[in-house]
Amino acid sequence: MELPQDAELELIREKEGVAVCRVRLPEQTCILKYFSRDEDCREITVYQLLGFAGLPSIPLLMYTKRSLLMEDLGAEGRFRLAEETDLRDPERIRFLARWYRALHRAGREAGALPGFGRETDALTPEGLELLRKRLGPYPGQELMETELHRIRERIGALEETLVYNDFALENLAASRKGKALFPFDYNRMGWGYSYGDLRNVTVSLPEPMGRLFLEAYGPVNPEEILVDRAIAPLTALIQACGQAQFPRWAEESRRELMDGRVRDAWQRLTEAEEMG
Repeated sequence: MELPQDAELELIREKEGVAVCRVRLPEQTCILKYFSRDEDCREITVYQLLGFAGLPSIPLLMYTKRSLLMEDLGAEGRFRLAEETDLRDPERIRFLARWYRALHRAGREAGALPGFGRETDALTPEGLELLRKRLGPYPGQELMETELHRIRERIGALEETLVYNDFALENLAASRKGKALFPFDYNRMGWGYSYGDLRNVTVSLPEPMGRLFLEAYGPVNPEEILVDRAIAPLTALIQACGQAQFPRWAEESRRELMDGRVRDAWQRLTEAEEMG
């Protein structure tokens, strides 16, 4: 991507092969995102897919095989970074629900896209062994090891779609006029079942906004909810235990595992399968 000679670049952050810079031009500022690794270039594919599906995202000014040039949310453009008050605005929450519903519909229609992984792929015998090594023995360990193959089959039977995976206030954009609210920063986008995305949102929203979000999204497959309650804490913990220092965001999942809530969810899941 060739920039004007008078462009000034300010490095905002660089992490794991992704560099984000602010580009200062005489009449505007933009954000340049560069991907040095092939696997991270999938974010460019996401922006293209969102455009085809008509979903709002940060406006793109230009893109190449390894970079994106987009509007600066810190400038006086159509969108800005979201604020806490946006999460208490019913109209914005309804907009967010419609965005997720449209994303999941577009993902199902798109079919398989190369380079997009699954968080549930971490749920393996090796993953469970990593939990035991880092956290010690945990309730339901034998049950999970015994039933893992059948549970993975249950996961594989769920309808797949593109899932955002990374809901957080700092990853949300809001319109300056109107009531748009939607995620950006798609580097963790992958394949999965839709309810995993919905749970990520609702646990982060203040009440009653979480209930409003689910109502606005619409019906969800009950099987996805049953499976998610059993496996979501484990996939989060396997990811957390792979880091040198155990992260704070995984503490609630550790409590769910150690106090038996995850074991109970596995028992309910296996009992539901036996009842058929």
